[in-house]
Amino acid sequence: MTENKLDPARQAVLDAERAINEQYQDEIRRLLARQPGLIKQVAITQSQQWTESSLPRPEIDSTATTAIIGRVALNRDHPYSDDLGQTFYIAGWRIKNDGLETVNWAAPVASLFFEGRSSVYPIASSLRGRRTFVQRRDDLIDYSDEIEHDTSADPFKSLTRHLEIPAAPTRHSPISEPDEKRYKSTGPHPADRHETPTIEPGGQLVAASFAVDKGRFAGIRAADAVARVVQEPKRGRMGPVLPTMQPDQYRHVSAPSDRGLIVQGQPGTGKTVIALHRAIYLSSQERGSNRIARLAIIGPSEGYTEYVRPILDELSEPGATIDVFSLPDLLRSISGLSSFPIYGPISQIECSWELGRVIDKFVRAMAQRPKSGRIYPRVRQVVEALKRANESEVADAEVLAWIRALPNWNEVLAQIRYLPMLATIALALDPRPVSERFSHLIVDEAQDIRPLEWRIITTSLLEPGGSLSLFGDVNQRRSDWTALSWHQLAVDLEMTDEHGRFLVQELGKGFRSSKQILRFANQLLPRGKRNEHALQDGPKPTVLKVSPDSLITAAVDSAIELTSRHLGVVAVICAEPRPVWLEFRRRAWTRGRNQHNWTLDDATVVALRHDQARGLEFDAVVVVEPGAFPTTETLNDTTTENVGRHGVLYTSLTRANKELTVVHSQRLPRHLRPPR
Repeated sequence: MTENKLDPARQAVLDAERAINEQYQDEIRRLLARQPGLIKQVAITQSQQWTESSLPRPEIDSTATTAIIGRVALNRDHPYSDDLGQTFYIAGWRIKNDGLETVNWAAPVASLFFEGRSSVYPIASSLRGRRTFVQRRDDLIDYSDEIEHDTSADPFKSLTRHLEIPAAPTRHSPISEPDEKRYKSTGPHPADRHETPTIEPGGQLVAASFAVDKGRFAGIRAADAVARVVQEPKRGRMGPVLPTMQPDQYRHVSAPSDRGLIVQGQPGTGKTVIALHRAIYLSSQERGSNRIARLAIIGPSEGYTEYVRPILDELSEPGATIDVFSLPDLLRSISGLSSFPIYGPISQIECSWELGRVIDKFVRAMAQRPKSGRIYPRVRQVVEALKRANESEVADAEVLAWIRALPNWNEVLAQIRYLPMLATIALALDPRPVSERFSHLIVDEAQDIRPLEWRIITTSLLEPGGSLSLFGDVNQRRSDWTALSWHQLAVDLEMTDEHGRFLVQELGKGFRSSKQILRFANQLLPRGKRNEHALQDGPKPTVLKVSPDSLITAAVDSAIELTSRHLGVVAVICAEPRPVWLEFRRRAWTRGRNQHNWTLDDATVVALRHDQARGLEFDAVVVVEPGAFPTTETLNDTTTENVGRHGVLYTSLTRANKELTVVHSQRLPRHLRPPR
């Protein structure tokens, strides 16, 4: 792939494809203007004929249009030539009008684009080439071609002239007005200058501050497009990653839904990408009778739901229900709470399978069980009754002792450690009807969900016979009270086959953090887990030792300095973000749309507590006082280390795409040496 200033021949090809994309966009707009509830989907059935159906889509946002994803070239005489022709486009929406046809990315034939000739689709051997588009919002800014080795000539070159191409669009690649103002005095927009990498003849993919070793791209589909996409600024929402989805990722996305799926991957390997697109794929009409019309995604935080929602809005199909829950908000909703409990440690009893069984049995046996009214006061009545329980009502002595030691009601509400207990009581009083549950649940950051929370998720959201897809990284495990391994979790959730077996799918390549960031963070992992398969090279992490009095000012200074080099979002991650917020306010930064966002002159910094950063990514990150990050859980006044790992800190260090700064006044954790 070249830089944005393309040679004339390549620019002509891109303009022609952009014109097709404009035609695609115009057709979508006409469809929505003419009949907002209409969108047509298409598939090739086993009888090899095109079939069309239409369902209302009242929830569609008229601005939620995406660019075309890619293009496939086939041999002239392939068996389906009457339907597919020699070339077809892949897109998020099915369009068939005015000489333009696009195939839905979830259609079986689209596997040719994602998997190439390794696809099981019947005409895979007829594939001649694939063109992957690099998107920016709803426009195309570049492309990458992959030609089959036995193809003597460029298969797309001869096809371009057969297309009826309207005039190339005159608009520039879309750039928001604030971005233009921010960079008008500093030269080209970062996304359009030499920060975009280019593969040189020597085999190195280079950029102003970053480089990608071409040798690491072995087995990577559309490698130069991937290199460009990973360099795109991070804007607080997941960017368009569907065009560059890799074959192994696509196989996990399209895996059968009737058996459990567990995907393990280190930071930046694409777990969340697979999780989201799996939800969209499973709910697609392209799957016919195998379609799952109702499913849900469970994520770790409210920030996660905001991060992923736009992709779901853009690609979800008519008639599909894909709900996204953050685990804390789900528990609060079930319990009827409007307040936000304070983050803190949790002990083994309050997150155990046994506590759930005790609560269910106790509520069923209550002579004066509260049966009507708002759930909140009824839950409180059960808590007060539990505190008066005797040995005949709660047989487990350890659980009974824990219940009797519960604090007053206001303290119970204030601490997040009691939230699973409150939600369990609420469900014991009012079980969720089966009609409100989902056929499939996709759980991201699954390694951090505790037994009682799993019990709540499966009993309140999963219909009988439903299935699970789990995504996570055991190296980011944050607590000793979660399952120690995927094997233990598969057994606990009954995901094993009749022989007690299960398969964990492992992702290897890292698409987010640079090798230098991973090498620094991986010092916290056991030696056998220190995988550094990253595509990017970048600057070594910066480690600043400061006095305690200057810790917050140094952290904010570092974040502001990073905003001068990166167009995307910069994050400050710490154990307690309030002092950071106050420092930004003192410097006349203004709060954004939520309490975590701070802006000045169109620069944005997000200040988060460590648990709020899970599942997110940023251009650059400042991690403040690593020694203050929790590494222990407390049980009966004894402290146990989380199996020798610093999962909370490790997760925070690996949120950065390009640059990482660590600011500390205390000693760094034992294994975390400064970069050399």
